[in-house]
Amino acid sequence: MQSAGKSIEAEMREAVERGRLDEGEMREGLGRITTTEDLEEAASGADLVVEAVLERMDLKLDLFGKLDEMRPEHTILATNTSTMSPTEIAAGTTARIAASRCTSSTRRTS
Repeated sequence: MQSAGKSIEAEMREAVERGRLDEGEMREGLGRITTTEDLEEAASGADLVVEAVLERMDLKLDLFGKLDEMRPEHTILATNTSTMSPTEIAAGTTARIAASRCTSSTRRTS
């Protein structure tokens, strides 16, 4: 989790350097992000949960089933799948579901 936090901070720092964020916006954004390896802790107060487990349907369905039991009613569950059907993943939950493909923004186009 420390590695993930450092990666997010590095991405945001690059956005500051490029003028897309100011320092205050970066600090504010970083202050709103939390990470944990405890599933119940992650789900209990979350507005949005993004899963990024291995590309195995059984893992995703199991995780979404567990999250569905732990989450507040308003929580949106998102999948980071790039190869599987978000509709199939969503079939096992009553939550609102989003497909969220996360990619690195470090490529420079200029």
